[in-house]
Amino acid sequence: MSDSVHLNNPKPFSPEEQAKISEWSSRIRKKHSVPENYPHMIDRAHIDDYIAWTDQSDFIYVYDEAGIRCKCSYGKIIYDLPAEYGPQGDNSRRRVENWKELMRKKYSVPVGYEIAMSYKENNEIDSWMAFCAQKNAAPAVNGVNGGMFWFFEDGHTEYSPSEYEFIYSLDSNYKPSDDGKDMSQVESDCIAHFIQVVGVIQSSSWDQHPLTFQSNMNQDGKIRADMPSLDQTVFALLYMRQLIGSNGNDDLLNTVCKLYSQHSSIEPKSLYVEELRKSWNDYLQTSPMNIELAKIIPSNQWLLETFQYGALFIHSPNKVRSSKARESFKKICLDKNLRVEALFFLNTVMRTLYSKASNIATLIQNDYAQWINDKKVPVPEVMWQQNLFQWNPIVEKKEFRQDEPPQFNSAYNVEIQEVRQ
Repeated sequence: MSDSVHLNNPKPFSPEEQAKISEWSSRIRKKHSVPENYPHMIDRAHIDDYIAWTDQSDFIYVYDEAGIRCKCSYGKIIYDLPAEYGPQGDNSRRRVENWKELMRKKYSVPVGYEIAMSYKENNEIDSWMAFCAQKNAAPAVNGVNGGMFWFFEDGHTEYSPSEYEFIYSLDSNYKPSDDGKDMSQVESDCIAHFIQVVGVIQSSSWDQHPLTFQSNMNQDGKIRADMPSLDQTVFALLYMRQLIGSNGNDDLLNTVCKLYSQHSSIEPKSLYVEELRKSWNDYLQTSPMNIELAKIIPSNQWLLETFQYGALFIHSPNKVRSSKARESFKKICLDKNLRVEALFFLNTVMRTLYSKASNIATLIQNDYAQWINDKKVPVPEVMWQQNLFQWNPIVEKKEFRQDEPPQFNSAYNVEIQEVRQ
């Protein structure tokens, strides 16, 4: 079997390409401890770029015996697909599928439920099967409503909540911080502001707008995309800056998570929020999943700042003087195709960040509301921004004749003083 594969492209490599790939193949196979019977992928159209990218990345793509692409990260095989099977050669794939079929028949699990398999770190499928046998039940995941259900032989189903739902259900007890101080008015307002920002994004037209991108479909060389408009995107960028911050300003999400952890008396909740906060920050520092874009933009956070400050949607003297964001933005905009791809990844990154922030806000809001109700924290003195630009316009009464056609641009023949929503 060859050291590398390029699916759906039977044309052989040139001698020069083969020499370059062979050297890379030997080096990258050793770096990630790739088994000899796992061919690994090379991007035929961008060999040099792909080699440079894999040298900087902590994983590469490999193919298993069934031709399914998966990730190899320093010797550990991680499947991209929902079903993660054991190492090649131990028939794990076949054993798992057979077990799932037996469970579905034995417990009459509906077709809409996917039989769940826990692989954990070492793909311990036998331990999971033994655990299920001990419970005398089959675990299944509801693809519509989420969460795990256990099906028993008598047809009874028992719902087992997800980790997030379990954490959410714990008590909402308040405690002073470790130094004995209670939450101040400013801190209470900060939490309310965070919840407000997430809520405003959720109800925005930016969040509701479709986000699609297709490149070179049917080999026609064209890009097809549907993305939020200028006003929608700038709206989201401004609110996203409040969550992330820059140079010590804003940084709303990290500030609120730390505040919550100081005052929640339930340790599992504090630890869980800290995990979510770490996931948020790790994602900000992750490199964009686009080879060409990653050459210019080192992280997802810098992608946001490139548009926020490089496009001058937000003016920051420090950012402008450094010119780093401006130069990055210029390189992206001068490349027509990359500009569209960058916009797609910009919106993708923002939606991923918003989703993470929303999970945190929902969890914190539940406890924060209870703390306010129990009079443990000051009632927030924050004007709800969604109500700021709402009012009831006055409608004047107007008499009209019976033979007069309807006038739809004005009110008439009604005893109404104002329009109420």
